[in-house]
Amino acid sequence: MSGAVNGTRTAHLLCDDGITAELWLGALVAAGADVAGLQAVVDKAGIGARVVVERITAREVAAVEVFVDDAGHDPDDRLPTASAMHEAIEAAGLAERPAARAHDLADVLIRAEAAVHDLPAGEVHLHELGRPRTVARILAGVVALEQLGIGTVTAGAVALGGGTIDIAHGRFPVPPPVVLQLLRGFVVRGDEREVELTTPSGAAVLTALASPSPTIPPMRLETSGRGALCSTTAGGRTAAGHQGDRLLTVLIGTSV
Repeated sequence: MSGAVNGTRTAHLLCDDGITAELWLGALVAAGADVAGLQAVVDKAGIGARVVVERITAREVAAVEVFVDDAGHDPDDRLPTASAMHEAIEAAGLAERPAARAHDLADVLIRAEAAVHDLPAGEVHLHELGRPRTVARILAGVVALEQLGIGTVTAGAVALGGGTIDIAHGRFPVPPPVVLQLLRGFVVRGDEREVELTTPSGAAVLTALASPSPTIPPMRLETSGRGALCSTTAGGRTAAGHQGDRLLTVLIGTSV
């Protein structure tokens, strides 16, 4: 975990409904990240994905839902290896800090997959995580952090969900093995909802960018935002085992 990096603002995540990469992006857009800038960096990487944003109401409060659409690709299109994923990130031409964060995010995903399968990182096949939208989510997320001037990220207890999930390797209990591998050191809890609340890409955000914090750290609060996955929208309908509206709240401020 590497939450302490150079920067001026702190972001704290309330993960009571878990975290996915798109919930994370939605929260950052709701807090003020510029969507056009996020799309521009995705376009520069040449990975053919679209950052679709809807401003919605979830549980009767305003929120932002983000859906990263790579439907223009053949379903079998993949960045199958670690080096292919890093090459796609490099193509975006990011500045030093967001580039380092993006490579860190890719590395934690790759190392977790390697550990789960007991393989060297260079031999891991990324399956679902090799889709172009994975890299698009990584790029958009690190650029949003930069736009908002966030240097430090913390997270409270992380809801994991329950039940089972079908992945490329068969049916597994929630949380799946990669999420368990990624969230070591974070406070986690189960949930009565039989759904995957925290995905590998969401867990990777925490592992690469955040530090666990049992309470909201002292800060002079400047803004906040809510990301959402809502059952009545395109993005929400894609969430595996969706059961009701889900929210991820980010608090942003300066440390005191």
